[in-house]
Amino acid sequence: MPERYGRVVAPIYRSDSMSRPDYVGTGVLVRDASNYWLLSAAHVFGEHDPLWLPTAPAFKRVRSTIRSDKYSTDPLDLSFIELNFPEAAGLESAGYEFLPISAAQITASEYPEGRCAILGYPAAGGVTINHDSESIDYRALIARSNFVKRSKVSLLRLDPKVKLVIKYEDFSEDVTGKKIGIPIPSGLSGGAIWSCPKDAEPVLVGILTEWDRKKKILIGTQLWPMIRQIALRLRARANE
Repeated sequence: MPERYGRVVAPIYRSDSMSRPDYVGTGVLVRDASNYWLLSAAHVFGEHDPLWLPTAPAFKRVRSTIRSDKYSTDPLDLSFIELNFPEAAGLESAGYEFLPISAAQITASEYPEGRCAILGYPAAGGVTINHDSESIDYRALIARSNFVKRSKVSLLRLDPKVKLVIKYEDFSEDVTGKKIGIPIPSGLSGGAIWSCPKDAEPVLVGILTEWDRKKKILIGTQLWPMIRQIALRLRARANE
């Protein structure tokens, strides 16, 4: 997977009881024309307000405050926050990128098969917070695996029209290809799920929402229900 894809995911923080950054999960940055969005799992956003995205490896430089204008599509556990242009420009100048929505699966389609990858920031290995030195180190990691077959998704009492199930592998790599173990994928919630067809560019197909330790599977929600809600919001705004 090209290294540039690591720049479209971001670690998300809230402020703890001592007003220090506390890591809560991963978000995915996408854009459509002049509209910019931060996508994640609804439980990552939760009731935390404000939320923060780091723009440099120091607490005092974590200034990208995200407004609490968010929409949840529970029980799918998806949520999004709209960013204004100055916020988006600030993130881009800090090294992030917004994925064009054309690079995502935005309509309901066949359940994906074959190879896939999850891109995000596991709490173990992807994010390090040192409160003593007031520093943050963060790097996106890639967990490569395979989608569980559609027939088995139904047996798990999940709807393959909206859910994604992935075989859990307890290893990953950073965006340079260096192998890194992540025995516990905590912090990957809200991360990007990519379908990785052979000899073709990866396609963003969903958002990771949970993992089942006993069944050794990762579970996500397909992207299209959230894209539909975003489209409805834009349409309503245009008609105002």
